[in-house]
Amino acid sequence: MFICDSLVSPMQKNKVAIVGYGNMGAAIANRIKSDYSVFVFDQDRKKTKNAKGLTVKTTLKEAVTETNIILLAVKPQDLAKLLKELTTFIHDHLIISIAAGVQAADIESALGTDVIRVVRAMPNMPIGIGCGICCLYAGRNIKTADIAEAKDLFETAGAQVLLIDDEDRMDVITALSGSGPGYYCYLRTQKDFDLASIHAQYVETATKYGFSKKEAEFLWQGTGPSTEILLEKTGQSPEDICRAVTSKGGTTEEAIKVLQRKGSLKEAIKAAIGRARELAKDTHEKVKRSQS
Repeated sequence: MFICDSLVSPMQKNKVAIVGYGNMGAAIANRIKSDYSVFVFDQDRKKTKNAKGLTVKTTLKEAVTETNIILLAVKPQDLAKLLKELTTFIHDHLIISIAAGVQAADIESALGTDVIRVVRAMPNMPIGIGCGICCLYAGRNIKTADIAEAKDLFETAGAQVLLIDDEDRMDVITALSGSGPGYYCYLRTQKDFDLASIHAQYVETATKYGFSKKEAEFLWQGTGPSTEILLEKTGQSPEDICRAVTSKGGTTEEAIKVLQRKGSLKEAIKAAIGRARELAKDTHEKVKRSQS
């Protein structure tokens, strides 16, 4: 089932620690900094060197100790190690993870408590200019107020927020809207770029994986047209956006490999879904090993 929630946002703004200051972490931080107290930490201090309007911390402990919300914005491959370190400092935090393919149960298990509150989120790159889409999935211990807070955070950043009650759909969302701006921009650089065909393939693929036509169109609006707005407002080239969205070993890279072989968009999205599921399995194994 696909749900559009209408919960009222909490009045009081909380302190947010954003761990990982790559493209997405930075985009979210800079969109919400006027409404939230934002603390940022990245192992690579060069990334936070020029951060403005944010509180940059040099250790993970410093970043999370004073905050109510921890947003995990590191690559899926790096999450197990981070979670193991985070267990030392975690208290009554709301954890929001944007790591592709990593299940809420694995984050809960890695943090070593049965009451940890985890929300999985999948925003896409247009969030950096106040549009795009973000899908949320609530872990087993999440309360209504937690979802309202997570929803408020991403709406503050400018995204249209959708709640999903089936976690398996998050891998599909990752491929459709999370990775979407990357392969959309790749296709846009090709001589045979056909917007109508891309739109049709996108919607057809979404409906194949269980979304209604209306839902598929909603996802498309937050991906294709929102990426066009991103290109227009930032002045970046499609190549720039494609590079920014494409992480080594990630879902977008997997989709683009298919497109480079002249595969269809439908095949590319299928490959991205497969890669999201591989990342989930890999992280599950890493979490198990870190607990042994």
